[in-house]
Amino acid sequence: MKTKEQRYNELYSSGLVNSVKKMFANRNDISEDYYVLMADYIDSMNELKDQMLINPTEIARKMPELVKSIQETNLAGIYGRTDDNRIQMEQSLSYDDKKLYFFHELTHALQTSHENGIEQCGFYNGHDGMFLTEGATQYTAEMLYNVSNGVSMQHRQQPRTVRGASDRTPNSPLSEYQYNGDILELMAKSMDLPLPQILSLAYKKDGRETLKEIYESMDGNQGKFDGLMNNLEQIYSIDNLLIHGYGQQLQSQTPLNITMQDRTTRFQGNLNIYRELMNKTERELAATYLKNHDTQYILQNYSEIASLLTTPELRNNFLTAVNELSQELYRRNREQTQISPSVEIPKGYSINEFGEIIRPAKDERQPQVKKHKEETKPLHSQTMIQHSENKLSIKQKIAQFLQKNNLFMNMSFVEKFVHKQLELLPESIQNLREVAVDSNKNKETKTINKTREDFINQLTNFGAYRNLPSIQRMSDSQRLEEMRRRREEHTQENDDLER
Repeated sequence: MKTKEQRYNELYSSGLVNSVKKMFANRNDISEDYYVLMADYIDSMNELKDQMLINPTEIARKMPELVKSIQETNLAGIYGRTDDNRIQMEQSLSYDDKKLYFFHELTHALQTSHENGIEQCGFYNGHDGMFLTEGATQYTAEMLYNVSNGVSMQHRQQPRTVRGASDRTPNSPLSEYQYNGDILELMAKSMDLPLPQILSLAYKKDGRETLKEIYESMDGNQGKFDGLMNNLEQIYSIDNLLIHGYGQQLQSQTPLNITMQDRTTRFQGNLNIYRELMNKTERELAATYLKNHDTQYILQNYSEIASLLTTPELRNNFLTAVNELSQELYRRNREQTQISPSVEIPKGYSINEFGEIIRPAKDERQPQVKKHKEETKPLHSQTMIQHSENKLSIKQKIAQFLQKNNLFMNMSFVEKFVHKQLELLPESIQNLREVAVDSNKNKETKTINKTREDFINQLTNFGAYRNLPSIQRMSDSQRLEEMRRRREEHTQENDDLER
């Protein structure tokens, strides 16, 4: 953590302190310490400009107009106060406390404007909004304070920090307005917005309207923003009475007539109503979160909401709702798995760790393709082959059997028998025609196999080869046999002549 001297040296050496003095024309009613603190405020905001989406230079230029005076006085236990852009600080504060609470009051002053004679500040529109405004102001001040000191904000459980509701434990990094900051964080997370961006809206004149549009754009929140702000304003008003010593009266079962910050609006309230308003607010923000986030996101991040709910009962109810979402998601996934058809991976294929299907090597794939083709042959073709095999004669079936046995096929007479039988054409069952023939002057009808007839016609060149000499019409084996026979006869004749 930086010391006062270290921070002062940084700010003076940067020239920022002198720049602030020039903006205020070196007014004598502002002490040197507060010029340094204003420079510190702007320098720290510059570190957060990307998170808050804000322009520190524009805010710095508005300072002389929005900060009319800064005085130290005895405030009787109050750290600081801002009225009509005039800042008053408790004179007995240490340097660190003075920095923190001055940052709070300076933020109020920079966020104050007047519309139609009505003072507005941050999210306060002259009627309600002080609950969120105080939370946003304190959060902004402590963020800037920690940046200035070079430290980070740390959430921590803070029991007994909610006046009139000792059962509540905010989880907050703030040193004041812990419950206000807790609700502000809960709202930011329910709308899925970074908290610094919501804090930056408090510097803008249309910041409240922008926040309203965002909140009511969420599923289930249409027309509910004003009701939320009214409930929070009632909580703020009852808390303000507790600060001023009305705790005993508020414990009564009979509600009191209470006037809000605008000094006009009234409502009835006591501590029971006060606590119920807190419960209602936290439940509604948790419900907004559940309605507007994906189930998977909720299951991964639900603890960020549970940690901001301030009572065990609220946390348990929220966790029960999350558990029901988890069971419903499991049930849907299980039903989808059962309904989805199973995908069978072909034999030889595999899936690697990245979910990619790996094909088998080519030599592994070809037998499968061949087998698949054989299995998917048309039924008609298979029937025709089977029918043809059934038409074979006994000799042809024996020849088929012998052909499959290499031992038998090595014997020449077996090979000759096999070739003789398998070279015969099976009789066709189609293309039959009847022709009239003349036998011994008597006409008769003869059935001719047209397929066989066409085949023979092509072999004989439609009868041309039938007119050749018999030796030329013989097959090769027949010619060889005929030539061998004639040679033997010729040899025998020569032998006879020699005798």
